[in-house]
Amino acid sequence: MKPPSKLTDRWKASLKFLYHQLVEINDTPHRKAMGLAIGVFCGIFPGTGPLAALAVSLILRVNRAAVLVGSVLTNSWLSLVVWGMAVKIGSLLQGEDWQKIQAAWQGLMKDFHWHALIQGPILHALGSVVLGFMIVGGFLALGVYGIALWALILRQKSAQR
Repeated sequence: MKPPSKLTDRWKASLKFLYHQLVEINDTPHRKAMGLAIGVFCGIFPGTGPLAALAVSLILRVNRAAVLVGSVLTNSWLSLVVWGMAVKIGSLLQGEDWQKIQAAWQGLMKDFHWHALIQGPILHALGSVVLGFMIVGGFLALGVYGIALWALILRQKSAQR
């Protein structure tokens, strides 16, 4: 049997740290679950990440550690996973053809120029994409909030026994 690698040890240490930050920190289950949900919501938006999540947590006065955990867990990789769904939902809600929105973004990525972001087709597509990410992120955040609140309350009750 091989000894654990340094990478495995780092992953275990990171997971232990995240667990401590989320579960063991002295705060109410509601504030921790709400922080985690806000982190997931902000983390799913491409380019926003932990800084936006932290700013929102300061405004709403929820657990900042939980916000950072949620944001870091979802930042970037989940955005790529739900991109297509966000484009389709946003386009549907705005009565647009999702394939045209997708093509506009692909064109922007192939030949990126900052001034293109404020031009008609891309600016129009941006509305559909942002709306789609808000809907998908909102549903994910609600699900995370419910599951986290349930788990944290169960953990709190078992710790009190």
